[in-house]
Amino acid sequence: MKKLLFSTLLTISGFVFVSCLDLGIDGGDDGTNDTPTATSKNYLFYKASVDFLNPNNLSTLNIETKPVIAYSSKGYANINKTDFSYTDGHAYELFYITEEDGDKASINGGKIYKVSLEIGDTTPTKTQVSSISDACFFADMFLNEPNPKSYFVVQTAGDDGSCGTSDDKKFFINSDMKSSTAPIDLTGIDEIIWSYSDGIFEDIKGFIVNNSSASEIQKCDTNLDNCQTLISYSSPPVNLVKDEKNNMMYICYNDEIYEMKGTDNTFTSTGVSCAGSTGYNEALDENNMYFIVYDSGSSKYILKKFSFSDKSVSTLYEFATSGSEPHMIGNTIESVIVFDSDNSRYAAINKTSGNYTALLEMGSSDNAVSIIYKNKVMWNYYDGNNEKYSMCYWADGDSSISCKENWWAIGKLTKTDGNFYFSFGWNEDNVRLTAYKFIVADNVTKDTCGNIYAVDPDDFNSLTKIGTLPNNYACEDVSSYFGNKLLISAENTAVSGDPLDIFLIDVDTPEIKQITNTDDKSEYAGKI
Repeated sequence: MKKLLFSTLLTISGFVFVSCLDLGIDGGDDGTNDTPTATSKNYLFYKASVDFLNPNNLSTLNIETKPVIAYSSKGYANINKTDFSYTDGHAYELFYITEEDGDKASINGGKIYKVSLEIGDTTPTKTQVSSISDACFFADMFLNEPNPKSYFVVQTAGDDGSCGTSDDKKFFINSDMKSSTAPIDLTGIDEIIWSYSDGIFEDIKGFIVNNSSASEIQKCDTNLDNCQTLISYSSPPVNLVKDEKNNMMYICYNDEIYEMKGTDNTFTSTGVSCAGSTGYNEALDENNMYFIVYDSGSSKYILKKFSFSDKSVSTLYEFATSGSEPHMIGNTIESVIVFDSDNSRYAAINKTSGNYTALLEMGSSDNAVSIIYKNKVMWNYYDGNNEKYSMCYWADGDSSISCKENWWAIGKLTKTDGNFYFSFGWNEDNVRLTAYKFIVADNVTKDTCGNIYAVDPDDFNSLTKIGTLPNNYACEDVSSYFGNKLLISAENTAVSGDPLDIFLIDVDTPEIKQITNTDDKSEYAGKI
């Protein structure tokens, strides 16, 4: 995976949940089953600037006074590499970019800082990372586990001092860099493709890079030095996937699938054709890779399945004749989920039979698949013509889609102790942690968020009412954390400009507490 484990596992927003259960009840389970420890190990954070909330005593701590352009965060857990279980999952560290030039910061960029998210005996203190002062955003990140050291590709404003122009530059940094440490210039390196290690959940040993100035795929150390040539090319290879569990990497080179074990120095051809692959349009599970190719002869896009074990390839589905490329979203346990561009809808294609099931028709930019968990696909749906809000749900094997009007899915909590899953996921990021609760709301309108519930993702009939937001607050944005508490941003529709305030949701007590009430600015719930 490009963004290692916890970064991708816990940053997905807009988690969605519904089924045919009776969602009109006030109770459900009592919140005592499989309950995480009541004491949280990590701060919850929110931002216009950066503020931390201690969910154990509701005290707040200002970390950063300047507005924040962008941020990234990571988690930590004790990992059993034999049975792929984990314990003590909690948020670990926050990285963010500040606005250094006031209202021009979005143009000129800012500095990069890190700060611990762990609740301890000392007050968290921010530390500047590298000497970069014109960072625009994190272009890529490799969040190392279990080693605290992590790596980032940062896009900067360039010589003209403006973000988003043709002379923007890219630099490589690591989280151990001091404020005086110069970043590594990536001029000539078109892309850092993957990190490699000695195996799953091992420290990053280095990176596979596309050095376009040398027309080579190279294997380099963590400082991008001591590079070895793996492949020389006239046309660059197409990146496919990294099989995290088996520590294998796959590319499409000279129209054949090549594989490389994370510790090896060479790519080896499997002899399997990947002609027409465009790259980064793939998904995988424990046994197979799924990728889309364009067949110029038939003018069709085709979904292929590649077996890791016997290196065979088969056709799962042929899309309609068109110039519109389908996009891979990910996969459930039994189905591949794609965006079918020809029909402007999401669809599920069975991994074995190739059967096609239409899911979500696009009618609004708000309509999109929001979560894939085990055998489920879930999304929110907004009908702009009638201003109707709905949650929709489909599971492997279902003959129809279930939707519930005036409901909206707003968040997710992850178990502090659980298991890694390799049979489903988003694109090539195929590892998932165990979900604890999905957070949903009913009586939702454009101006109100209504009642808030916690739902057990493995038992749709297990529903607990947490509380009700004030009637002038609309659902907007939500954090995602380990444990039993999270933050939600809600839009205050009674105030001009509809500023966002922060609420704490405790699913086990259960209760909702308002944390901020600021009419002059919006606060956004941070995500892990």
